[in-house]
This record gives sequence, C-alpha cells and structure tokens, in this order.
Amino acid sequence: MTSGLGGSLAIPHNPWIGSDPELVAQVRARVVGPVRMPDGPPLSATEARRFQHANSDGVLAYVAAYERGTQRVLVHALQSAHLIGSWPDEPRPRVSADGTRVVRIQDAGVWVLISGSSGPCFESVTRHVRRWSAARHLK
Repeated sequence: MTSGLGGSLAIPHNPWIGSDPELVAQVRARVVGPVRMPDGPPLSATEARRFQHANSDGVLAYVAAYERGTQRVLVHALQSAHLIGSWPDEPRPRVSADGTRVVRIQDAGVWVLISGSSGPCFESVTRHVRRWSAARHLK
C-alpha cells in the first residue's frame, strides 16, 4: 500500500482504480460527503462499516496524485449509474479555508473532485479532466 499518495488514503498504486469496498467508501466520502447513517440507535463499528460498504456496491473509484515541483494535485472520482443528486457546475476553482483549490466535475454517472495547490499542475489536470468529460459526449 502506498500511503499519502491519495491524500490520507492508502492506495496500492498511483493511479488506482477499483471497487474495493473500503477504498470506495473512503473516496465516496471525499467526493460526495459522508454517508448519512440511518436513524435509530447508533450502529456498532461493524454495522457502520457494513452500511457504508453497502452504499459502495456497483461503484468504481479512481484516485490519483500528480506532482510538479512543490505542487500536488489529487483526483478522486466515482463512477456509477446509481449516483444520485448533483453538484453545481464549477467553471472556476473555489478555494477552501486552507488555500486548497477545488474543482468538481459531474458528468453522466461520473463525479470528479480535483484538489490541490494553485499552479500549472492544477490547471493541466483540470483541463485534461474537462476535455475527457467533453469527449465522452462526442462518442
């Protein structure tokens, strides 16, 4: 496992794509937020993990880290026919409280979260993902 490449995720290699329930649940939490737990008595740790994994069935996840000099860009993505909801399209990156730039791209069952420091690496990765997204519609 390679720790730190995908943020705090321990991914086996960079880039990583797969359907491991634990990693999919972690990527899902980064991309769309934590899974809302059911009402009622609190779940045990085992029950909570089982519930999170059930919400990861049929979901493919992607994690990649790109670096250029001191710049680091992380890409977390999910693909599933069952992704429900939507994000507002963000034509320009927003900046989080810690100065990290964030772009979200949603396209026909694929949700992508790009985050990192400002600079050519961030711009290049964002441009590439937008072109990829646009090219999917030309087929």
